[in-house]
Amino acid sequence: MLESVGLHGFRGIDDFSIDRLAPIVIVIGDNGTGKTTFLEAASLLADPSTGLKRRTPIFSSYGGKGTAVVQGRMDGGRVSVTFESDGAEEWMLVDGDSLDAEHYESFRYEAVHSESGSVFVGLPERLSSALDRRDSDFIKVRGRLAPIIDGLRTIVPSIEEVSYLETFDQKGFFARIGDKFVPLAALGAGVEAAFHLLVSIGSVPSGGLVAVDEIEIGLYHRRMPQVFQALLRAVKTADVQLIASTHSWEAFESMTEAAEHTGDEDI
Repeated sequence: MLESVGLHGFRGIDDFSIDRLAPIVIVIGDNGTGKTTFLEAASLLADPSTGLKRRTPIFSSYGGKGTAVVQGRMDGGRVSVTFESDGAEEWMLVDGDSLDAEHYESFRYEAVHSESGSVFVGLPERLSSALDRRDSDFIKVRGRLAPIIDGLRTIVPSIEEVSYLETFDQKGFFARIGDKFVPLAALGAGVEAAFHLLVSIGSVPSGGLVAVDEIEIGLYHRRMPQVFQALLRAVKTADVQLIASTHSWEAFESMTEAAEHTGDEDI
């Protein structure tokens, strides 16, 4: 589990650190306060192969020159990612590309533990068009579908199962309702959002980290407590850490309500 995070000269943050992170962390704040940067840093520390996720400068100096350090403690050991550049920084390493030292004068990843694995769920991945690319992750969680189905039933109680299907004219995820297979997209954005989050949680190895940007996207506020209860159960079942951001006070209250309902005090 990631226990602390410190950012020094990374993105728009000159110096920030936070200790004693819980298994479930909710970050709430205004636009431009660094929520996504914090999530991205946490994901990098857990597994640098996830890459950087946004086409924004790495260095807080915005000049493409300098040193940026992300560091923390994970599973009792120190871990850090360091970028150094002489001014030739490009807007690289996006969409899951692996960190490549040739883009920098120096790139270092140092850790005293084995990489646990992480997944970063950002806004582009939350779009319905991205669901067709979730088949590989879905295959990983086939043996752990119960929390996913339970989570979807908080929105559509009649869902019996979910399958990835390919036909001559379409492919994607379908929910079985009675004797019919219905595309998830036809069941609304809330079902898609919940499905994507639950699959992301289930696809990370035990002890890994799931970072979710704007966890409230696609969810109606009255559905949030039930969906978040399902998320917390899935997190506990998968034995992973969840760090999520939100702009919504309703989402924050719904998550704390869900934690109280599930008896989860590690938030």
